[in-house]
Amino acid sequence: AGLFDAVQTDALRTGLSNTLPSGAWLLDNAMEPGAWLVYIGKFAKPEALTKKRRELQALGLKVEAVQNPALESGLSLGSFDSEAQAQTELSSLKRRGVNSARVLQSRAPVQGTLLRLPNVDSAQRALLPELKAVLAGKVLSPCS
Repeated sequence: AGLFDAVQTDALRTGLSNTLPSGAWLLDNAMEPGAWLVYIGKFAKPEALTKKRRELQALGLKVEAVQNPALESGLSLGSFDSEAQAQTELSSLKRRGVNSARVLQSRAPVQGTLLRLPNVDSAQRALLPELKAVLAGKVLSPCS
């Protein structure tokens, strides 16, 4: 489960220490990468947004609604894991005549802590519900 910020990690460490045996859990530093968009907008009027969406779809482009509230009234032409990938897509779009798009970061990278429970036996599994309060709303899921 994760990512946990510093305050959440302190509470988690205490809860784990009081619930599970030593060595049954690990807290690892982790980073969730940022995300980059090829973006067009903001549009002052809904009609302008609709018109631009139709123009882009007529070019055969996949247009997505923006999930970031700060960027609403705009359109996404793709989300990417790196700025370089987004810039490559933007260059391709410009060759197709899309000149109003730009690349921007939609989500900054987040540094935090990841909880791992490497070998959960049946006795430990029975204790996991006691951790709910310190999981900060995050859900335990199997490691891949």
